[in-house]
Amino acid sequence: MSSVKILVEATQPEKRVGEPVTLGIPWPQGVLKESSYLSLQNEQGKDNPLQTTVLDKWKDGSIRWLLLDFQAELQGNTSYRLQILSQTKRVQPPHTLNIIKTTDAISINTGKGTFSCSKKHQVEFLSFQPATKGDVVEASLHVVDEQGKNYFPDITHMEIENEGVLRTCLCLSGTLKHDQSDTALADLFIRIHFFAGHPTAKIDVTIRNPRKAEHPGGLWDLGNGGAIYLKDAAIVIKSLGENKGLGQLSIEPGKESLAFESTCELYQDSSGGENWKSTNHVNRKGIVPLSFPGYRCSLDAQQLQGKRATPIVSVPSSTDELALAVPDFWQNFPKALEAQAG
Repeated sequence: MSSVKILVEATQPEKRVGEPVTLGIPWPQGVLKESSYLSLQNEQGKDNPLQTTVLDKWKDGSIRWLLLDFQAELQGNTSYRLQILSQTKRVQPPHTLNIIKTTDAISINTGKGTFSCSKKHQVEFLSFQPATKGDVVEASLHVVDEQGKNYFPDITHMEIENEGVLRTCLCLSGTLKHDQSDTALADLFIRIHFFAGHPTAKIDVTIRNPRKAEHPGGLWDLGNGGAIYLKDAAIVIKSLGENKGLGQLSIEPGKESLAFESTCELYQDSSGGENWKSTNHVNRKGIVPLSFPGYRCSLDAQQLQGKRATPIVSVPSSTDELALAVPDFWQNFPKALEAQAG
C-alpha cells in the first residue's frame, strides 16, 4: 500500500473551486512512518497543497490514523492520489493563515479577510472584516433557560487546537452566565475552523452540564436531579451593513432556491419519516412533544411544508453576501433557522 485513491463528488453546485476537504485515513501497521513524505496529486498529476495531522500510531511508531486537509477543484467529481514518496515533496498554498495573538484576543487572516475573537466581548464571540473592507459580520450566542433567563458566553480561555497551512481550529472555552456575579449555568466550548483563502468559518458549539446526575433507584430518567433545561440556544450571525436585495433560501438539495424580501423562518419539528412520532423521542415529562411530520417554512407571506430540510440561506448586505449552511439540520430536530432583511 504505497498510495490511496480519494474520490471527491459534488452535487449542487457541481463546480467547486478551492473546496475545503477534511477526512481521516487509516493505515496498516508499518506502512507510513512519516506524514511529511505524503504527496497529493490531482487527475492531471499536479501536486496539491496538503495538511496532515497524526491522530494515532501503532506500537511500532508507524501512523495508524491520519487526518488530511486539502482544497479540491472539481466539476461534478474528480479523484486525487495520495502517495508515499522517498523524500518530502510539498507545494505551498497560494494563501496561508496568519495568526496574531495577544493576551485577550486572537485574529486570523485567511487572505480573504480577518476573523477576530476577544475575551472582552460577552455576547459576540466572533467578528469578520472582509479583505475588501466590506461590511463587518458578527456572530453571537444567545441561551434562554426554562424561566426565560438569558445567558451569555463568559470566555476564559482561547487556544489554537490545530494549526496548519490550510485549516486552523480555535477553541474558545468558558461558561454560560446571566451576569458576571451569577453562578455558571453550564460549561461552554466554541470551536471555530478557519480555511486559507476563504471568507468562511465552521462553528461547532458544545454546551455541557457539569452537574452530577441523580438516578433514584438506578433509573436513568430524563429530567432527574442535576439536569438543566434550555428553552432556546441560538447562534445569531449578522452583517453590520444595510440590506440590498432579496434573500435566498435553499431548503432541500436538488430544489430551486426561493427568494424572500423581509423574513424567512424554517422549523423542523420531527424527522419527517414514517416513525416521526416514535416513543424514542419522549421528553422529561413522559410525552412525545412532536406535533407534525417534517418541516414548515414561512417566506414572507408564503407557507411551505416538507419532510427533511438541509438548508442554505443567504442575505445580501450593502457590499457583500452573508450565507449560512446547517449540516444535519433535519436529523437533529427540533431545530429552526430564521433570517430577516439585513
